[in-house]
Amino acid sequence: MKKLQRITAATLMVVLCAALIAGCGGDTKLSGKYYLSSMEEDGEVLNVSELADLGVDFSDTYLEFSGDKITVCSYGESETCTYKIDGKNIEFTSDGETLKGTIDGDKITLDIDDGAKMIYEKK
Repeated sequence: MKKLQRITAATLMVVLCAALIAGCGGDTKLSGKYYLSSMEEDGEVLNVSELADLGVDFSDTYLEFSGDKITVCSYGESETCTYKIDGKNIEFTSDGETLKGTIDGDKITLDIDDGAKMIYEKK
């Protein structure tokens, strides 16, 4: 009986370790919509509501991930392309421009020209 319990316990440990490894490794894929939440330039951060107060509407600005594709939507215009993830870094080309950024949980920060950043959050 003890031998059967040890075998069962060892089998469960192998299954749990395999699940942890599968969950932490491999090709990372994103899914869902990430909406623009704020922009940063020269150390100043403006959230979307502050930008709206300035007359700039970003309510339809988002990144949508589905499988290996990303749809970039801004000002009612959208484009679908592929993306690459390397660790916490993401890269894709939209409208002829290669965009690079970082992934931190449910937040994606894209680096724009001259040190400006666009921060998207999953909702």
